[in-house]
Amino acid sequence: MGRRGKRRHSGFRRVLNEYGVLQSIADAYDLRILHAERRRRVFRVNTSQGWKKIKQFKYSQVELAFVHGVLEHLAGKGWRRTVPLNLTRDGLPYVETPEGLFYMSAWIQGEEINSEDPFHLEMAAKVIGEMHRLLQDYKAPENCRRSFPTHWQDKYTGQAEDLERYRQQTEGARKGKFGRRFWKVADDFIRLMGIGLQLLNEAGYNQLSQVSDFVTVCHTSPTSGNLVLGSDGKIYIIDFDNARTDLRVYDLGKMLLRHSGWDVDKAVFIIRSYQEANPLTREEIALLPGLCAFPTKGWQVARSFFEEGKVHMGRLEKAIGELARQEAFVKALAQISPTDLCYQPEQLFQTIPYPDPILDGRDGEEDSQSVSEACEPETVEAGIDIDFDVEEMLSQQKIR
Repeated sequence: MGRRGKRRHSGFRRVLNEYGVLQSIADAYDLRILHAERRRRVFRVNTSQGWKKIKQFKYSQVELAFVHGVLEHLAGKGWRRTVPLNLTRDGLPYVETPEGLFYMSAWIQGEEINSEDPFHLEMAAKVIGEMHRLLQDYKAPENCRRSFPTHWQDKYTGQAEDLERYRQQTEGARKGKFGRRFWKVADDFIRLMGIGLQLLNEAGYNQLSQVSDFVTVCHTSPTSGNLVLGSDGKIYIIDFDNARTDLRVYDLGKMLLRHSGWDVDKAVFIIRSYQEANPLTREEIALLPGLCAFPTKGWQVARSFFEEGKVHMGRLEKAIGELARQEAFVKALAQISPTDLCYQPEQLFQTIPYPDPILDGRDGEEDSQSVSEACEPETVEAGIDIDFDVEEMLSQQKIR
């Protein structure tokens, strides 16, 4: 009974700690919390100023300033497919607490896109393409590492070296079921890494990475959970926590990895849809097979085990199960001439009017709402870990 009581106490202690953090954040924004619930890694909060999202930012203040600047740049151009960070009463885009940095923004009502729905995929690719266009002139702060593109070959060479080191650690060592299973397939992960590096080299990555016209700010994580189909039928992009400067095809490659299901026809559809808003050169498209070759999931789950001691057998088996399909997908995509994948629309997709010599002045889609009007409560994420009513919890206390 003592152990059960301890668990109950620990659980409620966690609730109290989270409540205290939320309360301090609310005070910084001069608002009152009416109800709060955790949804995965964020809090969905009903406040005196409407529904808000509160999320912990895992990185530095400099990196948060980069993200804030990106969102402000988009908002300043009238783009309404994401929402800027709210400012505190002191004019800051974050609150510093003993638990770390937190930020607040409006909560967009909607649901995550369905990767099997062509409409969802088409609109998501177009919106990302437009976002890239609008961010090409963003002046990133020079004191932030995110302002400079990551060198892909250095990055993935490092991952390949990690996998080789992990493989060696499992030789003759007792690493349990996970280690034995990884040892049997490590060479396959490493070989696929080598294919990706070779394809990047053949596509002339080193030269292309220096072309400023190909560089923009990338979201870096265009997953279904971060692409929201709003209640108004429009696609919104959320969670820019990992945004950074890179070649624009980086996000497109991530879309292929996340949404193609290793189906080449779907990949071609996504590539063409993106170019409805942001046409690519054949040289850029030639980078996509190499970018899609890296078994990132396998590296991530192996790193989690060997560096952090976390065992995720299900994730490892999923990564192993995708190896053959991923390799076949990469080979099939590489066989398509990049020239055949280039597409120049008669009129570029745009959700807002902005100067461009290619455009004839018509909008690809009409938006009549203001930024604040577009930011309705969202229902994109599920799985509530904490749910409490602040009014009931402290009915006698006035929350400032």
